[in-house]
Amino acid sequence: MDFAKERAANELLKFIQPDFKIGLGTGSTIEVAMKFIYEKNLATNLNLQFVYSSKRTQNLAKEFDFKNLLEFDKLDLVLDGADIILKNGFMIKGLGGALLKEKILAEATDNYIIMADEVKLKNDFNSQIVPIEISDFNPELTLIKINNLGGKPMLRKTENALYKTDNGNLIADTFFEKIANPMRLATDLKQITGVIEHGFFLDFKPILILGSTNKPTQIIYT
Repeated sequence: MDFAKERAANELLKFIQPDFKIGLGTGSTIEVAMKFIYEKNLATNLNLQFVYSSKRTQNLAKEFDFKNLLEFDKLDLVLDGADIILKNGFMIKGLGGALLKEKILAEATDNYIIMADEVKLKNDFNSQIVPIEISDFNPELTLIKINNLGGKPMLRKTENALYKTDNGNLIADTFFEKIANPMRLATDLKQITGVIEHGFFLDFKPILILGSTNKPTQIIYT
């Protein structure tokens, strides 16, 4: 297990309170956090309820016998990871393919916690890949429109088939050499009809828990 993720997950436990309704993102960092919650028996002792951003996370939760939250309008806490993080809390997410549901969860809480290895912290979004969830109806046209915004999109594949999200959509992993104005680009992407959601998470103020293998864990309130 990645030591930096372990240290971040251990720090996370301080934020969890009894009877919390918790949203869980997708990815290896969240799976480490779920294991910590399970091993410390917090899910049972604190009467925690969970909602999940993906089938992958939900399947792991079944192994831990986590209590499912079937309906929600407000969550006490949402835990997630990130692919790229800026110190102001701007993020790129979606390499795990669950960006749509992850964004829905993020909007349902005032306590949004991002756990990550400190290597994910960058100075800007230049020369990065932004996952974009798009419709599978005539995706070539959507790719052209993304390209017109300066991106170089490539449909994600698994072995010999196109990758499909839990929602039945495609993912266009899009390289942008330079992103001068992330907010403007995010707005322009959402205006493309074939775009379901993009991997820019810019409208949130997450608490960043950044683990390290050889330094104290950083907690940044953005």
